[in-house]
Amino acid sequence: MKLSNIQKLTILFFIIGLLIIVILYYNLNEPQKNIVNFISIFGTFLSFFGIIFAFLQLQNLKEINNNTNIEVKRSLNRVNEILSISELSKGIKTIQEIQTSIHNEKYELSLIRMKDLKYILIQTKHNPKLIELTNKNDYEDLIVDLSIDINNISDSLLKTKKTVNYLKVNSNLESLSTKISELENKLKFKENER
Repeated sequence: MKLSNIQKLTILFFIIGLLIIVILYYNLNEPQKNIVNFISIFGTFLSFFGIIFAFLQLQNLKEINNNTNIEVKRSLNRVNEILSISELSKGIKTIQEIQTSIHNEKYELSLIRMKDLKYILIQTKHNPKLIELTNKNDYEDLIVDLSIDINNISDSLLKTKKTVNYLKVNSNLESLSTKISELENKLKFKENER
C-alpha cells in the first residue's frame, strides 16, 4: 500500500511530536516527573495533533475532490467526442439512404431523410469540438445547398415545380458526404493524439 503525501506528513508529525514529548518530559525537574505531568503533556500534544490531523484530512479531501472533478470533465469530454463521431457517422449513413431513395425514385422518403440530415448538420455546426472545423463558408454553403435541394424536392412533390435536377442533388450529397467524412476523421485523429 502506497501512502499519500498527507499520510506521510501525518506520520512524520506524530513521530516528531512523540520525540518532543519524551524530550520535554526528561527535561523536567525530578519532582515534576510524574504521571500527571506526563499525561498533561501527552494530552496537549494529542489535542494539537488532532487539530493538525483534521486540517491535513481536509486538504486530502480537497485534493481528492479536485482530482475527481478533473476526471469527470475528462469523461464528459470523451463522451461528447464519441457522440460527435457517432453523429457524423449517422450523417454519412443518412446521405447513403437519401441517395438510394433518390435512385429508387422514392422522393418522399428522400425528402424526410434530407430534413434529418439538415438537423444533423446544424447540430454538428454547434458542437464545441467541431466548431473550428464547421465555422467556415464551405460548410455553410453545403447546408444552404441542402436547404435549396429540400425546397426543390418539396416543391416538386407538391407539383408547384415540375422538375428537380437529381444529378445536382446527388452531387451536393456527395460533397456533403466528403465534408462529413473529413470532419469525422479529423475528430478521430484529434482523439488519438492524446
